Amino acid sequence: MREISKARLRRYKTMRLLFRCDKDFDELQREAEVSKIELINVLQYLQHYRLVKKIMKETGTAFSLTERGESRLAYFEFEYKIFRMWRPKYCQGTGNGWENDYREEIAELMKKLDYFGKDYVLFG
Repeated sequence: MREISKARLRRYKTMRLLFRCDKDFDELQREAEVSKIELINVLQYLQHYRLVKKIMKETGTAFSLTERGESRLAYFEFEYKIFRMWRPKYCQGTGNGWENDYREEIAELMKKLDYFGKDYVLFG
């Protein structure tokens, strides 16, 4: 039997925690016992990351990011909030075109969340 690396075990643990959908970004990071960068890597690794991107694109919202690490980190925390908002609804199954059901709600949330500092440009 092949031995699983510690990094892979951490990734699996983080994914299990993610899909419970009941933690904020910092709680999730602490409970998963990973760094914020590792957590971001897991978010990128999962399929839902692409779906978040799709929602952001379809709601007509986009970002201009600086190269600074903290800006990138805030961006992923923001994406995680978006993910938490629609994931439970998506789990219940809304059929084809589910992303259209929540388009206005998601667009409104994205405008209200306090992640639009000097490092971000919101348009759409």
